[in-house]
Amino acid sequence: MRKKGLKQTLVLVLVVLFISSYSLPVYAANTEIGATGTFLGVVVIAPTAQADNNDGKGVAVGDQSQANGQNATAVGQAAKANSNNSTAVGQNAQANANNSVALGQGSVADAAGTVSVGTSTNTRKIVNVTAGTAATDAATVGQMTTGDANTLASAKAHADAGDAATLDEAKDYTNSTALRTFNAAKKYTDKENLRNDQGGASATGVNAAAYGTGANANGDNSTAIGQKAYATGANSTANGNSSVALGNDSTATGANSYAIGTASTATGESAFAGGNNSTATGQNSQAIYNNTTATGQDAQAVYENSTATGQHATAYGKNSTATGQDSYARGENSTATGQSANAQGANSTATGQYGQSSKAQGTNSTATGQYAQAIGDNSTANGQSSKAQGTNSTATGQHATAIGRNTTATGQDATAFGLDNTATGQNSKAIGVNTTATGKDALALGHNTTATGEGATAIGRNSTATGQDATAIGRDNTATGQNAKAIGSNNTATGEDAKALGHNSTATGEDATAIGHNTTATGQDATAIGHNTTADGQDAKAKTENSSAFGQGAVAGTKGHNSGEGERNGFGYETTNATAIGQNAHATGQDSTAAGQGSRATGDYSTAVGQNAKAKGYQSTAIGEAAKASGEYSTATGQDAWATGRNSTATGQYSTASGKNSTATGQNAYAEGNNSTATGQNAYAEGKNSTASGQESTAHTKNSSAFGQGAVAGSHNYSPTFNGDGNEEKYDNTNATAIGQNAHATGQDSTATGQNAKATGDHSTAVGQESKAKGENSTAIGDGSVAKRNDTTAVGQGAEATAKQATAVGQDAVASARNSTAIGQGAEASARKSTALGQDAAAYGVKSTAIGQGSSANAHNSVALGAGSISDRPNTVSVGSYGNERQITNVREGVADTDAVNVRQLHRSGAMAAALSGIATMKYDPLSKAEWGFGVGTYGGQQALALGINYHFDESVMANFGVAFQGSESKMGRFGLVWRMGPSTKHTAQATSTDVEKLQTEVKELKSALAELKQLITKSDPPAEAKVEVEVEVKAEPVNTPAEMQDYPLAPPAYTNSPANPQ
Repeated sequence: MRKKGLKQTLVLVLVVLFISSYSLPVYAANTEIGATGTFLGVVVIAPTAQADNNDGKGVAVGDQSQANGQNATAVGQAAKANSNNSTAVGQNAQANANNSVALGQGSVADAAGTVSVGTSTNTRKIVNVTAGTAATDAATVGQMTTGDANTLASAKAHADAGDAATLDEAKDYTNSTALRTFNAAKKYTDKENLRNDQGGASATGVNAAAYGTGANANGDNSTAIGQKAYATGANSTANGNSSVALGNDSTATGANSYAIGTASTATGESAFAGGNNSTATGQNSQAIYNNTTATGQDAQAVYENSTATGQHATAYGKNSTATGQDSYARGENSTATGQSANAQGANSTATGQYGQSSKAQGTNSTATGQYAQAIGDNSTANGQSSKAQGTNSTATGQHATAIGRNTTATGQDATAFGLDNTATGQNSKAIGVNTTATGKDALALGHNTTATGEGATAIGRNSTATGQDATAIGRDNTATGQNAKAIGSNNTATGEDAKALGHNSTATGEDATAIGHNTTATGQDATAIGHNTTADGQDAKAKTENSSAFGQGAVAGTKGHNSGEGERNGFGYETTNATAIGQNAHATGQDSTAAGQGSRATGDYSTAVGQNAKAKGYQSTAIGEAAKASGEYSTATGQDAWATGRNSTATGQYSTASGKNSTATGQNAYAEGNNSTATGQNAYAEGKNSTASGQESTAHTKNSSAFGQGAVAGSHNYSPTFNGDGNEEKYDNTNATAIGQNAHATGQDSTATGQNAKATGDHSTAVGQESKAKGENSTAIGDGSVAKRNDTTAVGQGAEATAKQATAVGQDAVASARNSTAIGQGAEASARKSTALGQDAAAYGVKSTAIGQGSSANAHNSVALGAGSISDRPNTVSVGSYGNERQITNVREGVADTDAVNVRQLHRSGAMAAALSGIATMKYDPLSKAEWGFGVGTYGGQQALALGINYHFDESVMANFGVAFQGSESKMGRFGLVWRMGPSTKHTAQATSTDVEKLQTEVKELKSALAELKQLITKSDPPAEAKVEVEVEVKAEPVNTPAEMQDYPLAPPAYTNSPANPQ
């Protein structure tokens, strides 16, 4: 019998989930089980289980189980894994620390990185542990007691099937801790523990069988076949390497297959059946939940009673069914049948030709046919590649498409798009709101439009086209008859090829034509063109305002004649409100309209539409290729459009609008003249107040504005020229460039970039919103920056340089005096030649300098150095402020008279002064008038030597000289001349010598008397209260004391009662 390793035991415990004993729903907090063919992410099994983490990797299995940490796993009723990477297995087990494991009912793991099999008061044994080999392996009692207990020495080690160990003839042994009793004999019981020792396999239960290394069969009639196969539960079978069958009557067949739940069956490599009566058949197939069935490679059936059949088939939802390769059914009672069929939504059905690629998404949606798609509640798609998208939408027929609410498309390639639309017939189209298209190629577009007949077209609002190729375009139009056309508003065309264009026009009859306002054409080939015109009769024509033509071949408004008084044009035609449409159409006159190839509308209010259209005159409009509208208020739109004249507008390729207030829009647009505007690639608007916007735009002359890549406002200098009226045509160029909304560049060679940026000085540059560069060579960069005077520079948001040659750099920096410089946010230099460097630094004094955040130089030629430093006295340098002083360090010794000295130099001076002060002056001696001496001094760690000479001219005048040395560099000298003030006593050298001799004699006598007195006191031994008094009178006289008497202070005293001076 082989013991299981501790690691293997832990893995097996985690796998034994006992889901087979319960009918529990499966929920996924962050990952839907089976939705993507994986069983990863946050997994919760049981109605009250919780996996409350944000990383999507927790597992909670069991009633009231909780996985609250990242990568946490909780298995068992009320099990809790509360920390990151923690694992709790067993009823009420708790893993409360990171990387901790709690195994068994009620076990608690409170320390990080530990495995607990109990609690401090309720411990468990860990049995059947293989002897550890590595330093970090668990040890057995046998290993611990080998050194002091040899009772197992007689046991034979037997290698059975490679590495299985058996214990034969072992004695029962209990160690001092009573941890384990080993049985020397094999014990077999048919009812409880039947173990089959074959290659480490383990079988427990009646008729249980395990075959393969690490195989484990646990339960009556259980079978585990294969390496690490695991079968738990009565009648359970695990057949295949690493296969797992958990639950009564469960069967897992295939490597890495899993069958979890009562009567669950997993067949195929990596197949997974989780839930009672669940069945997964096929490689990587998954059946998750009770009564689920997944058949086919990678098939997935998730939720109760779901069925997925076919490779990659997916049934996700209660009672859902997916049949066919790549079929997908999502939603309760959804059904997808056929290859790639897709049904999403409750009660949805997707059925294609053989079910291929059909898709039904939405409640009660149905898709039938290859690639059919029904998306939306109650949507229906029936036919190959049919598509119904929207609530109550219906598409029937190959490639039929119904998109929108209550839309219906019936017929091959039929299309209904919008709201309440119906398209019936091959290639019919109903687009808009409440539109109806009936017939092959019928088109109904707009609101309440109806097109009936093959090729019929109704576009607009309330328009109706009835008949083959009938057309109604506009509002409230009606076209009835083959190829009938009603275009405009309130028009009616009745009859084959009848045409009604305009407003309130009516054309009745084959080829009848009514064009204009309130026109009526009745009869075959009848034509009514203009305003309030009427043509009644075959081939009748009415082409002038308020004209009427009655009868076959009648013509109104087209006859030529000589111009007379009261005529409105010079073409010999009386045409008002005329309209001409067609090849070589001519509409000459007031309110004329010409539409078609070669159309010409010349005159007041003319409109020409078509190739070669020409509308020349007052308020003319020409629309079409080569359109030309020349004159006042002209508008030309189209390729080669011209619109030359005042208020002209030309829109299109090669457009040219030349004149006052001209506007040209399009590639190569060219609007030259007063107030011209040219917009487009290569736009060129040259003239007074011109605006050019677009790539390579050029706006020459002053007051020009150019916006866009390569924009130029002025490029050449020249003198103004004048037109025939004497008005200025062109102006001196400024070479300005303006880029941005409301940007202005008005100085020569100036540049303005940014909204409301202004560069008004020559060679000035303004960059940024509201930036202003007003002086010559000035530069303002930053929103709201201002460079006001010549040669000024302002860089930074709100920076201002307002004096000549001033520089301000930094947000809200201000340089307001000539040659001033302010650098740093909020820095200010307000005096001439002042400099402020640093945030909020301020230089207020002339030629002052402030360096450092918050520094301030307030006085003339002052310097404030360092954050917060203040210099408020002229010609000074401050490195701090009151209460915030700084030291100046690393100062070299000063050399020049104006150099700063360091402390070392100061200490040297102190040492030399101390040395000089040590040279004393002696009393006047007429015999020795000269004297010398030396002194040594120290100060602040510096030492010095001094030499000195004194000379007494007499007792009233003395001169002295001294010099001090400190190293080889520092020297100090002195010279003095001293006069005695007041009367002086003259002494000769002879008198002084006699006095000295007398003094020596008196001293000797005095010493002798004192010695005798001491002897008498000692011999007589007077009482303590005895008192000896010696009265001495000392009289000071001026004496020049010889050198040998200097041990005695002052002059020698005269003693009373002495032999030399008796009383």
